[in-house]
Amino acid sequence: MQNSLAILVSSYDGCSDLWPPYFAAFRRNWPDCAYPVYLLSNDKTFPDPSVRPIQTGPVRGWPESMRLALHRIPEEFVLLLLEDLFLASPIDNSRFERLAAWIAEQRPACIRLQPDPAMVPTGFPQICALPPGALYRASTVFSLWRKDVLLDLLRPGESIWQFEILGSRRTDKYPDFYVTGQACVHYIHGVIRGKWVPRAQKQMLALGYPVQTEARPPFSLADRLVQRGRELRAHTLRKLPARYQRAVRLYFSTARRSAGGDQQ
Repeated sequence: MQNSLAILVSSYDGCSDLWPPYFAAFRRNWPDCAYPVYLLSNDKTFPDPSVRPIQTGPVRGWPESMRLALHRIPEEFVLLLLEDLFLASPIDNSRFERLAAWIAEQRPACIRLQPDPAMVPTGFPQICALPPGALYRASTVFSLWRKDVLLDLLRPGESIWQFEILGSRRTDKYPDFYVTGQACVHYIHGVIRGKWVPRAQKQMLALGYPVQTEARPPFSLADRLVQRGRELRAHTLRKLPARYQRAVRLYFSTARRSAGGDQQ
């Protein structure tokens, strides 16, 4: 499977201050990673010969830069990682190899390395199906994609958050979306909407990672209150019957987009 799977860290030059702590955490928690690691950026590169640069130049849109990256990666499957989600505990490499062997045999459209409330057991140990209609079927968080499927789902002009919402509806034509029954990855969500989460920043510093504290601001009290509201909204949404969750999320996303609201 090593010749068929790659790791793609989705980023851009504006987040280059996150790369040193990101890759420090990656190497500490997955030192025996046997897969090629690509870093998506505009023009900057990370000074580590084991990190392969994919530079898109002035391209800014996430779908457009992702499409360019996927066409430059020869492997059939990509494990999509985000530069603000830092590995927090060691990866079980033997477990990952078993998962990679299953992927090579079954060739799923996508499998997320974490469980989901909508998952349905399958005949495969620790592999659950994520049925059409699930809320975040197109999640970008630690998701392992067959490249042709991800390329098919990308649409110009969508932000990464819009892709997760609107793209989930487009996934319904693919029956083979999966999640793992237990989390394969534990992480620290360090940055939200361009600002450090204070508790996460302190945790990263305590672990000895090279966080550039002056590069970006931390959450303000107002930011914390707004984020808490988002978390409560998401929790409430999950309480609705599954058949209504996506419809409600799509309604508010479409309304905000039509009103010219925040696209980030």
